[in-house]
Amino acid sequence: MSLTGAIGILYTKYRRRLRVLPVHWQGCEVATVSLSLSPVDGGLVLKDRIYDELKRAIIKRLHESLKHGQANDMTFQCLGYTMDELIRRLASTLPAGYAWKDYLAGRLHLDHIIPASVFRYTSMRDSDCCRCWALKNLQLLVAEDNLRKGARLLQPFQLGLGI
Repeated sequence: MSLTGAIGILYTKYRRRLRVLPVHWQGCEVATVSLSLSPVDGGLVLKDRIYDELKRAIIKRLHESLKHGQANDMTFQCLGYTMDELIRRLASTLPAGYAWKDYLAGRLHLDHIIPASVFRYTSMRDSDCCRCWALKNLQLLVAEDNLRKGARLLQPFQLGLGI
């Protein structure tokens, strides 16, 4: 049963608002989603909230792992690569004139080549989650350029082919 299906059953059964919902993957809590369900809310709003919370949790765990040099094994296990592989990939995308310390200082951002907003997932097991966070889809970008780029594509792509 999907997470949204389980929440729908809980709402139907208890007819009350759920405030905080832990999101688990393989027995570990990967995010906490604050919810306020109502019959008007519907599954789409719920999926967006879960997606946003998972995305924030993944970004936070990756950044903390890279900053402190200690891998969060569960996160990397879910994503299907190691911290060393991520570091090698990001180092290969360093803009000219920048060094790794610039990422740690916040002058470089972890950017999705195909914007994360293209993908929709409610679980770390979803294929969209794997494609979103695939090494080939990640790069380091100067912070100002990343903010200017936003959720736009720089080149056209075909989702089924690129990643």
